[in-house]
Amino acid sequence: MTEIASLLGKEAAMQARLHKLRTDAAKRGALLPPDDPIAWVTAIYRNTFSKPLGPQHKEVFEWAWNIQRGVRPAPFVAIWSRGFGKSTTAETIAVMLGAREQRKYLLYVSETQELADSHLLAIRGMIESPVLSTYYPVFAKPRVSREGHSRGWRHNRLYCGNGYVIDSIGLDTAKRGSRIMDARPDFMIFDDIDAKGDSTAITRKKIDTITASLLPAGSVDAAVMFVQNMIIDTGVFAQLSQEQPPFMRNRILSGPFPALTDFSWNLDRTGAIEIHGTPTWEGMDLEACRGIVRDIGITAFRSEYQHDITNEGSLFESVQFKHIAPDVVPEMWRKVVAIDPAVTNDDGSDSHGICVAGASDTGVVHILETWEKRADPELALRKGFYFAIKHGCDKVLIEGNQGGDMWLTLWDRIVEESGISEERIPGVEIVKATSSTGSKMERASQMLVDYELQRIVHVEVPSCFDLEGALRRFPLRKPFDLVDAVYWAWSDLKQSSMWLIG
Repeated sequence: MTEIASLLGKEAAMQARLHKLRTDAAKRGALLPPDDPIAWVTAIYRNTFSKPLGPQHKEVFEWAWNIQRGVRPAPFVAIWSRGFGKSTTAETIAVMLGAREQRKYLLYVSETQELADSHLLAIRGMIESPVLSTYYPVFAKPRVSREGHSRGWRHNRLYCGNGYVIDSIGLDTAKRGSRIMDARPDFMIFDDIDAKGDSTAITRKKIDTITASLLPAGSVDAAVMFVQNMIIDTGVFAQLSQEQPPFMRNRILSGPFPALTDFSWNLDRTGAIEIHGTPTWEGMDLEACRGIVRDIGITAFRSEYQHDITNEGSLFESVQFKHIAPDVVPEMWRKVVAIDPAVTNDDGSDSHGICVAGASDTGVVHILETWEKRADPELALRKGFYFAIKHGCDKVLIEGNQGGDMWLTLWDRIVEESGISEERIPGVEIVKATSSTGSKMERASQMLVDYELQRIVHVEVPSCFDLEGALRRFPLRKPFDLVDAVYWAWSDLKQSSMWLIG
């Protein structure tokens, strides 16, 4: 009861303070600001937010609007696609909490001091908005000392007329226990923390700075917001997206939101890239995404807009993958399908991995097509059967460490139901990982040599980029199933090719 009474008391105090702000504004002749977060944002920054706000924008503005003094809210982590207005949203919230006097001191943190200062410059422009000053005339002016000297705008500090302070700080310059006068930050925004090329050691150092120096420097009621797209698989935001992140486990997680769900792409008859998918925000529709792909290419789009990224420091980090166009693939003297299936289909399941590969008469293994997805086990086998018929494969290899002969029973039923003539049906074999084949890492390491010698070639179809993503993240992040499927196909073809070429 005491805790409830305390919360009710704080809520009443907040309402009283807001009533006083409105009364004072009315006495000064200022307009009364809207009392709804979305109306507030669109009224003051209608030109900035000219596109309709999406659910993710509304959620974070509602979170910010309901922040109260003396109450520590759950941290908010926004992992959104590039182009979704991440920084603009964070900068608007920085203004909102100061103008409404919900917070006194904001620390705006970025990877470098220069980057943090650039965000501060954008916030200054928002504070100087003529529309904002009609609602909050005192706040919108720089703080002035008793002697009449401006204490307001500097490149790394904004000191607003109502006493609200915003400091910019880079992780490269962060110092333990950051404070202004006797105040600790009661609001922190972490924006643009990760950088491409960050090693795991650099990320660990960044997390240490955040958790050991900056977060502990906050006040007891400090509100915290993290915002960025996920640009590396081992970065701060990749870790915050995990089910059990290394810190801030009580965070509200918004995303990761890609630009498109059900994303796919292909080459049209002219060789141009054509993408497909469902937009997650109407402010960035499919045609806009297609225009972006035309400007920056499919690889950059997948990284910056789809969170479809690869790991640095993987087993295959230094490999320069060799590609070949589909129309110049040589004749294959043998072709196989390898399936690494999962026995269940739920949120905790592994993915199914399928690899179609062939060997040329020189012994070079060509990866013709791949598939990786969490799905029903029967669907995975049906997909493997489809690939085998499509490519005219000699054999289908099924890893049977889990499931065993169950896969053969299921395979026989799929073959029988297909109605395809017997001469077109490939042979099937159960393969198992044993001490002689080694661990997943040992198996992948065997393939690595042939990749480095460019004795494994990727045919340039859309799925080859999914394969390269799987290889780049191995063994840093699951799923590993596609890498294992490639191993089984490569191993079988390599053994038969060694016999062929002597």
